[in-house]
This record gives sequence, C-alpha cells and structure tokens, in this order.
Amino acid sequence: MDKVNEDSAPVQITRNGKKAAVLLSLDDWSSIQETLYVLQNKSLMRQINTAEAGRHQGYKPNKNELNEILGI
Repeated sequence: MDKVNEDSAPVQITRNGKKAAVLLSLDDWSSIQETLYVLQNKSLMRQINTAEAGRHQGYKPNKNELNEILGI
C-alpha cells in the first residue's frame, strides 16, 4: 500500500485463478471519479469547451467528437 501511495502507480492483485483486483491510492481513485463526473456532465463539458475555444489553445474536437463527448 505504501508503494501505491508513493508512486501513484496501480498494482494488480492476482488470486490463483480467481478474478484479479487493482489497488489504487485514494488520491488517484478520487481523481478518476472527478474526471468521470466532469466527462459525464454535459453542462460542465460545454463550459470547458467554451473556455478552451475562447483561449484558442490546445486541441479542439470537431463537431462529431464534441457531440460524442456530450452524448448528443
């Protein structure tokens, strides 16, 4: 557990032919959950897209990609 928290690298746990599991730090798990929430929230994604478009920096998805992201 210390290594997962220090390195921020997930560890796969195997169990002799049974389903495996993954150990993540709480910080990494929280970050993943926050990212998923933002990606699934159409209103936030529109706000992010509008802010990015205004700055004219970074990657700007085309209309089809944006519609896929927003679930439209």
